[in-house]
Amino acid sequence: MKPRVWMRGAFRRLRAQRYRYRRQVQVSVSRSALEYNLKVFQGICGTAAVAPVLKSNAYGHGLVHVARILDSARCPFFIVDGYHEALILRNEGIRTPLLVMGFTPSENILCSRLRNVAFMVGDLEQVRTLAAHRRSQCRLHLKVDTGLHRHGVAPSEFNEALHLVISAPGLELEGICSHFANASGSNTAFTRTQLTRWNRLVEPHRNRVRYLHIANTAGTAWIQESAVNVARVGLGLYGYDTHPSRSLSLEPALSIRSRLQSLRTINPGERVGYGLTWQASEVTTLALIPTGYHACVDHRLSNKGAFRIEGAVCPIVGRVCMNTTVINIAQALDAKPGQVVEIIASDPGAVNSVRKIASICDTTPHVVLSGISPLLRRVIVE
Repeated sequence: MKPRVWMRGAFRRLRAQRYRYRRQVQVSVSRSALEYNLKVFQGICGTAAVAPVLKSNAYGHGLVHVARILDSARCPFFIVDGYHEALILRNEGIRTPLLVMGFTPSENILCSRLRNVAFMVGDLEQVRTLAAHRRSQCRLHLKVDTGLHRHGVAPSEFNEALHLVISAPGLELEGICSHFANASGSNTAFTRTQLTRWNRLVEPHRNRVRYLHIANTAGTAWIQESAVNVARVGLGLYGYDTHPSRSLSLEPALSIRSRLQSLRTINPGERVGYGLTWQASEVTTLALIPTGYHACVDHRLSNKGAFRIEGAVCPIVGRVCMNTTVINIAQALDAKPGQVVEIIASDPGAVNSVRKIASICDTTPHVVLSGISPLLRRVIVE
């Protein structure tokens, strides 16, 4: 570990000791779950290596925390979205190679001095710019659009882009990549079309390019039919698979807990919260939880979601506020101020699991997890 990284860590520990306090919300991230999920996908992918996706604060789990756990796992590279994430990881002493897969302005690529960092490029004009100006070593992964129509050079531009990167002094073609558009869908026709396009384009280059990758988490189901040697695993690493026809034994890695702030009793007919959207039908004991949609409780859970107290289900009543949520604790008979409340459960069968929350909110686990505030403290647990 670099001396400055060690000193920074020591300073943080001293500061934390001096200003100790009990946090109102804690995000727990399971080391064993992350390591286990990685092994599951390594088994699925066989000879293809698994590259963990750490973008969007590692899907809400904590960018640096997850990187530290997996830094010794000998992954081919970690995937981040932006240059700033690569900079953070290098400043924190993470040594695994990095791939920046989000759009990076040419000037940032040209000026980069970060070691072992590659950049995805998916625009022919940007490739031309880099080929014309780059003088020092730069690693690139050329992205080709096989049907998602987001990033990627068109198949008709692929050969020109490839030639520019290969022939330009200082540019290194480290990888070729694409992205499935519907690998998690039940209709496989388009995925097969993408695979045909991909395999045809990259087959001539399998022995010339270090990394070939198209598969995301759901796309690992197609790994044996793909001309690849790397799979990019994001959501699956954190315990969730979106493929419709397989059942993987994954372990959700994240849970969130808070504590009861205060209790109050209201009478029949009284209403709760902004807009008065919930009305008591009987004498009801309510509890205030000191967190809301600013941190980790989706506003769409208003009058629909639930937390748990020692396994007892406590429905959310009224609208979720920015920093406060109200729950009905009728099922938690011995609840008292200061008691632990489970906001998000790691148990996939719980009423407050990420999948259940996503279902209530008509969204996906990606959205639920990445929406957790980066300001909340992440704690690594075994």
